[in-house]
Amino acid sequence: MITINRITFVGAGSMAESIIKGLISKKMIPSQNIMVTNRTDDERLECLEEKYGIQVSYDDERILTDTDLIILAMKPKDARSGLQRIRPYVKKSHIIASVMAGITTGFIEEVLEGPYPVIRTMPNTSSEIGLSTTTLCRGKNTTITHAQAVEELFKAVGSVTVVQEQYMDATTALAGSGPAYLYYVAEAMKQAAQTLELDEGKARELIADTMIGAGHMMKESTASLNQLRIDITSPGGTTAAGLNALMEHHVDEAFKRCVLDAAKRSKELQRHFSLEKNPAQR
Repeated sequence: MITINRITFVGAGSMAESIIKGLISKKMIPSQNIMVTNRTDDERLECLEEKYGIQVSYDDERILTDTDLIILAMKPKDARSGLQRIRPYVKKSHIIASVMAGITTGFIEEVLEGPYPVIRTMPNTSSEIGLSTTTLCRGKNTTITHAQAVEELFKAVGSVTVVQEQYMDATTALAGSGPAYLYYVAEAMKQAAQTLELDEGKARELIADTMIGAGHMMKESTASLNQLRIDITSPGGTTAAGLNALMEHHVDEAFKRCVLDAAKRSKELQRHFSLEKNPAQR
C-alpha cells in the first residue's frame, strides 16, 4: 500500500484551493505537508499560505524533490509549459494526478518524457466541503496500487468513481461542471422567489434543501427518474403547471445540449493541446 504524506500542487486556482481546504478540514494531510506553486501570482500564493498554513514557493526543485504526489492544477492552456517547467524535477517515485479538463494521461506522459504513474481526475469545487463527485482513470504506467492511493485521498473530499479514460470527457461534463448548472437553476429559482416577494435567505435555504433531498431520493430510490417526477406531478396541479413551462421552453433539450457541449469542449481541449507543437496537423 502506498501512503501519501506530502502533496505539491502545481497551480493555485479555485480547484486547487477547494481540494486543499477539503484535505485540511478532513485532517487527511497536515497543512505544513501541502506545498503550492504557480507561474507568477505572488498575491494568490500569499493568500493561500495565510489562509491555510501551507507552504508556497517558486523553487520547483525544493517543493518537488520531497513530495509523494504532484497534483497538476494549472489551466489546460498552461499544461505544456507547466509540465516542461517541472520536468527536470519529476522522479519515478512521484505519483502525478491531473485535475485539468481535457488533458489526457498520454499527453502528460509525453511532455514529461518518462514512464511516470499518471492519474487523470475530475473533482468539482464541492471538495472544499467534503462532497465532491470525483471521477478518476489511470494512465498506462499506473498500477492499481498507485490509483488506490489517489482514490483514497480524493475519497476524503467526496465520492470517487473509477472509469476508463475514454469516458472522462463525459464525466467531466456531468460531474466536474455539473455544480455550475445546478447553481444556474438555483439562481433562476431564487429570482422567481424574489418576484413572489419571498425573503432571499429563506428562498436560498429552501432551494438548497430541495436539491439535497432530490439528490438523496435519486441515490436511495429504485424508481426511475421519470417515475420520481411522475410521483410528484398531480394532473392539473402546481407541479404540472411548472413542468409545463419547462417543457414549453424545451429546457430538457437545453440541458442535453449543455452536457454535450461541455463534453465536446473537453475533447477539443485534448485535441488542441496535443497538436499545439505541430500546427500543420490541425
